[in-house]
Amino acid sequence: MGIAKGNKLKSKKILSLSAISLLSLYAVFVVWYEHHEHREAQSRLEIHARIIGDALWNYYPKGAAEYLTLASQLQNYQHLVVTDTRGKIFQRVEGNEPDWSEKLLKSLGLIPTVHLKANVLHQDQIIGTIEAVWDCDTIYMEILVFLALLMTYVIFQLNIRLLHAKYFLEERVSQRTRELSQLNESLRLEVKEHHRARGALAESERNYREIFNATSDGIFIHDAATGEIIDINLPALKMYGYDEGRADKLTIGQFSSHKKKYDQKAAEEKILKARKEGPQIFEWQAKKKNGELFWVEVNLRFSTIGDEEMVLAVVRDISQRKKTQEMMIQSEKMLSVGGLAAGMAHEINNPLAGMMQSANVIANRLGRDMNIPANHEAARKAGTTMEAIQAFMEDRGILKMVESIRLSGVRAAKIVANMLSFARKSDAGVSSHILSSLMDKTLELAATDYDLKKKYDFKVIEIRKEYEDKLPIVPCEGAKIQQVLLNILINGAQAMQRAGIEKPVFTLRTKMENAGKTACIEIEDNGPGMDEATRKRVFEPFFTTKPVGEGTGLGLSVSYFIISENHGGEMTVTSSPGQGAKFTIRLPCNRT
Repeated sequence: MGIAKGNKLKSKKILSLSAISLLSLYAVFVVWYEHHEHREAQSRLEIHARIIGDALWNYYPKGAAEYLTLASQLQNYQHLVVTDTRGKIFQRVEGNEPDWSEKLLKSLGLIPTVHLKANVLHQDQIIGTIEAVWDCDTIYMEILVFLALLMTYVIFQLNIRLLHAKYFLEERVSQRTRELSQLNESLRLEVKEHHRARGALAESERNYREIFNATSDGIFIHDAATGEIIDINLPALKMYGYDEGRADKLTIGQFSSHKKKYDQKAAEEKILKARKEGPQIFEWQAKKKNGELFWVEVNLRFSTIGDEEMVLAVVRDISQRKKTQEMMIQSEKMLSVGGLAAGMAHEINNPLAGMMQSANVIANRLGRDMNIPANHEAARKAGTTMEAIQAFMEDRGILKMVESIRLSGVRAAKIVANMLSFARKSDAGVSSHILSSLMDKTLELAATDYDLKKKYDFKVIEIRKEYEDKLPIVPCEGAKIQQVLLNILINGAQAMQRAGIEKPVFTLRTKMENAGKTACIEIEDNGPGMDEATRKRVFEPFFTTKPVGEGTGLGLSVSYFIISENHGGEMTVTSSPGQGAKFTIRLPCNRT
């Protein structure tokens, strides 16, 4: 009994120290996180100031309205006010009305109101200021972290109590056994007590297992040295695609996305940091049983179970959050170049129009209108004849050069039109279309794409159609959607041709998602695929993997804008080297 009492006192001491450590960690986190969020909020406001600089300089409120409205909604501003150097309001945007829970938290002082201010610059000169009233809603993250720490403490406490119960029962059974060796009646009573104690232990284990499996996060308990999993809860098995009852057959290395079975060096660094500095929270790329990769957030800490020190890892699937962050970054990147692209396009348009007009006039005067009286009169004054001039031009190929200038101008005009698409958002030409019909028409257009020099012919590609039956009509601009589909098909076909794919295949799918609210188009090829760095930049303006002179890098970026800006949809790509690429387009079925 003395040993059990000592273990109990030791357990209480450990639990007290653990509670103090967790509270101290939480306090440090709260101070750091609020400071970090304030600094990030000021940084975002300065970014907004840089983006709207041109609009304020040109005093064009409409150019900044949509961006500031989106920024206000995303960043939880009460309102944004932009003023010029004279104090005159250039733009004011009101944020979303807080719901009842936010109002309650604000009234309790848990969501403080922060005033932010930044200068708006143009050519390194201050032309105004942007002020924001921001609701610092760090309380939500602080509550989540507190609950996570509380759950960890509860689980830790349960483990300690279970171990204490184990030592207590073992000592009790040993004592009763010695007594039963002397008295037969005592033996009968002690056996009965022994069975009762075992039942209590089993009940306690069942309670622990229910709590262990009740959380939505995955929990791993494993040996830091060998990676052997000591225990794993059901949500973790489900998250990684494994069957129940497999914990004793798995190692932590089977859940890693690294090419090696277990990246010992990376694991040792994380575990060593957790041992020295306490619990560590970081993002990690994990791997499911079927090989699918996804992102998780790992809360790593050390825990003593019995006399052994184990690693406790709480894992949360953050794949959707990573996807949302990537889309927000892509959208902000696109919006930042929209104004620049439009300005460049307008500046190029004027000299380009003059060049094309002059080329047409030259072609007319030296071609179709060669025999007009004014030409003959000018030739006579120059001491020659139009016949001699015509012979000279044919001999020197001047008319072909003029036509080449005109065709180059037409191509440049198309590039300018693509650049203008970055800054335009129009609903003109919206009507109802059947997606499978648009796809078939686009395939007919793509079939005419042929390059004799590169021995490239779209017709040699196998087309597999997987259209969903009775797909409803979708409101969209048919010509622009065809442009998007054609860009994807031509890019994929050229990629497969350059990679030397022997049997190139396109798989085309149409289907409904989100309970019939979203129409989805998928175009998948069996080409060379893309690495992660290329995949993230594939929609950037002027980014291309083609040789110089073969591509402008605008096709897919214009397509992205057509889907996201003109149609309020979503366009994504999934790919990996050697596994082909799949472009997915989602369009809302009810556009307002």
